Amino acid sequence: MELIEDGEGSLTKAEGKLNPSDFALWKSSKPGEPFWDSPWGKGRPGWHIECSVMASDFVGEGMDIHSGGIDLAFPHHDNELAQSEAHFDCKQWVNYFLHTGHLHIEGQKMSKSLKNFITIDEALAKYSSRQLRLTFALVQWNNNLDFKESLLHEVRSIESTLNKFFKNIRALKLDNEHKVESGVIISKKFSKLEKKLLDDLSVAKLKVRAAFCDNLATPFAVRALMDLVNSSNTYISGVGADIRVDPLIQVVKYITKILNILGFQTRQDQLGCVVQLP
Repeated sequence: MELIEDGEGSLTKAEGKLNPSDFALWKSSKPGEPFWDSPWGKGRPGWHIECSVMASDFVGEGMDIHSGGIDLAFPHHDNELAQSEAHFDCKQWVNYFLHTGHLHIEGQKMSKSLKNFITIDEALAKYSSRQLRLTFALVQWNNNLDFKESLLHEVRSIESTLNKFFKNIRALKLDNEHKVESGVIISKKFSKLEKKLLDDLSVAKLKVRAAFCDNLATPFAVRALMDLVNSSNTYISGVGADIRVDPLIQVVKYITKILNILGFQTRQDQLGCVVQLP
């Protein structure tokens, strides 16, 4: 009942309900309120019907994906379903609902009343768009995101680790090219260390795919990439002068592919990725 009261809002509370769960499709307007003429007198649409009408106007009698904040799951989206399925005489108006979590600031839900909100311009003045995207990727899309300094510290650490890794691989790649140009013969045979790194790459691919298939679990995908970076750094430090750059290039290509999927374009001016690979 508390959710129903909150969902109806002060402007849409209907009087004379036959059942507490009933909701208004049309509200008669009081003096000074906006109104339209209708067969039921002057009034305005209930706020639940507004969304059904707008959605149906664009997508017709059904839709694949409907999204909104978790606070809209009940009663708003339930009421949308009830009226739309009644109108179209269908059993399922929406195939999938995606309800996003709320944004919190240092443990409190962001709101103007608490004066703890941050505008987009204010956030971009303090953090780069890349850092903000990475912040969102580190939290499951349907969970609450607590925008706090400890999370931003983790973001900066990941960003720094990636930048250093890409710079290091570029340097190794250029050094390898110089050796080839100088006539140095480099063995193409992989040792156990290279095979171990390629095995780690295969494991990372499986983990990332599993994460994406499990409710778009981007936090697990990012952590799988960071584990792969750590494995690569371990290989580099352990192999010594016999380093083979080919498996490292495979790793970088895969990591940049996934980062692009997540919205981090891997150009030098955006992610600091200085590896220029075909």
